[in-house]
Amino acid sequence: MKPFAKPRKKQNAKEMFLQILGYVVMCYQKQLESGVTYSKKAIKKTYHDDKVENFLNVRLAEICEQNKNLLSFNGFRVAFEYHREYQDAEGNTGIDKIDIAFLNLGLDFAPIPDEEIYFAIECKRVNKINFNSQETKSNIAEYNKEVDKFLENRKYKHRFMFEGAVGYIENNKKDIEKIIRQIDKGLDKPTTTQNLQKFDLPNSAFEYCHWSKHTKNDEHKTAKEIYHLFLDYSTMVVA
Repeated sequence: MKPFAKPRKKQNAKEMFLQILGYVVMCYQKQLESGVTYSKKAIKKTYHDDKVENFLNVRLAEICEQNKNLLSFNGFRVAFEYHREYQDAEGNTGIDKIDIAFLNLGLDFAPIPDEEIYFAIECKRVNKINFNSQETKSNIAEYNKEVDKFLENRKYKHRFMFEGAVGYIENNKKDIEKIIRQIDKGLDKPTTTQNLQKFDLPNSAFEYCHWSKHTKNDEHKTAKEIYHLFLDYSTMVVA
């Protein structure tokens, strides 16, 4: 039975990861339903480094941390700007800053300690509104750079071959599907083995879920899957 143990655990991890993504969507929808708004002017005046993106990440991580009772496995922890060491191709040690990480998952991958097992989600604003001119600036190239980071030749103590990416959409006047097609075009690189395709989250009707497949820039051309959630923040982010 031993040869089947590792694949079974990997499958359990993937199932849990997809449930976590569904949970992220659920928490985002709670934000929408609450009618909360975030003023860019107030954020830039009071928030460290004027980073609207960091502010949105913290708010999303907070609501995910506060509603863990909605999931059957609620012993996990949600961390913002989670730092992990890695080694680059030359053997140098660096620090990776993960936007939102899900920790204490209770997955048994001995001899890897539980604190080294986590799900990573990187977040990026897909577009930005200038509230003076009301013009929208595309940030799609930066979003795709976040995806490219997942594919860099880095060695971690442990990292799953599937990751999450969240795209904040501040202006939905353009059809969201059109925005997604523009992102997809930017992903069309030699490292992409499958362009964006829709997938269904468990127990969720949320429609802006896509996944892509890639190869890492390492010697083994390791396979990597990225699961993308495109979240419409156009009613939440205000002047």
